[in-house]
Amino acid sequence: MALDRTIPLNKEFVEKFAYLFLVDVDALLFTQKDLADFESFEKNYTEALLQAYIAAFSTPIFRMITSDFAKKLHAVAMNHMPEKTPGQFRAGAGAFAVRATSTNPRLKLSNPASSVAGIKEFINYWFIETDEPMHILIFQPTNPSKPTYLLQAAHNKSEREITWVTMLGGKVVDAEKFSFEKHFPFIEKLLSDWSLYTPNIQTNLADENSSPKIYAEKYEASLKKLCNEYNQQILAAKTSNDKLKSIITYVQHSVQLHCFFDGNTRLGCLMLNRLLHEEWLSCALLINPNRIECFSVSELMIIVKHGQQAFKQFCENTLPLFKDASHKENITAELCAAVKSESLPAKAETIEQFIRHYLAANYYRAYPPFLVRHFDKSVDYTNNDFCGKPKP
Repeated sequence: MALDRTIPLNKEFVEKFAYLFLVDVDALLFTQKDLADFESFEKNYTEALLQAYIAAFSTPIFRMITSDFAKKLHAVAMNHMPEKTPGQFRAGAGAFAVRATSTNPRLKLSNPASSVAGIKEFINYWFIETDEPMHILIFQPTNPSKPTYLLQAAHNKSEREITWVTMLGGKVVDAEKFSFEKHFPFIEKLLSDWSLYTPNIQTNLADENSSPKIYAEKYEASLKKLCNEYNQQILAAKTSNDKLKSIITYVQHSVQLHCFFDGNTRLGCLMLNRLLHEEWLSCALLINPNRIECFSVSELMIIVKHGQQAFKQFCENTLPLFKDASHKENITAELCAAVKSESLPAKAETIEQFIRHYLAANYYRAYPPFLVRHFDKSVDYTNNDFCGKPKP
């Protein structure tokens, strides 16, 4: 049964495999869990995330994003967890792990959630280029007798310096400033063996005596800055690749800011697809959204393009050809074997709206306009109606 004469999506297929839009596919393969497990961990997770998709794609943004729009989407996506303060900026310092390269023991495939090039770009932006550095990169040893290393901004753009702090037994034993480029090989060495050191990132916006209000205000100011940067870059973008790079850069920086108590990565995925849609680019179905945090922009562009192909295959009522981190190994068969397809644990009207506002709204973005016009001449593609407006 097709949803619409101009949108040849199969409703039964969509409802059977729509969980792919709601969960981390890589996590599903690694843990061999299904959507029911996500629901048991976060009750009403599916309903909230579907509603967030609907809110994202039913709200006009006119090629401009604001911190208020991000807050609105976060409030909807995390509505099922009021203890996570949905729609409110974090009222204190935050932290998130730099996920190590991991190998799925069942599939024997490497699916890292970070890369050395990505961490290098992270340091360059948040420790050197930004006017108000707010992060600390910590290398925590697995052996407590070994030193802990802290990487901080040196507030010296012209010399491109970083501050390297060595701690032992909880006390600072050394603190020096180094040239970022000259010292990075040592950082790379620490990153090469995750069994010895575990990297973590802290967002340290203010001193320990700052009030919750000051923390929240600084997070909001930082997000507004990122929004303004994006709005300028996207208007200057000339090609599809320029647009894609601007979108990925904004989404990555907003996730790295970690300005909400929880749900930062799922908000990033929502924003990624909403901005792709706004620029008439195909949406993307990502196998591991956590890679947004610490992969390089060039690596993420490849990942998103593969995700766009996966979205296109889904729109053709075909289970997407998912690939591992090397983009060589097909893992779709393993996905089917590991995950039990089932109906979405959400209200029927919510599922229908999700299909209409997200999948149907983005169907024609997955194809070049000339190809769409070729196989469906009943639609007026000059009209900016979401689902394509049939010609009178």
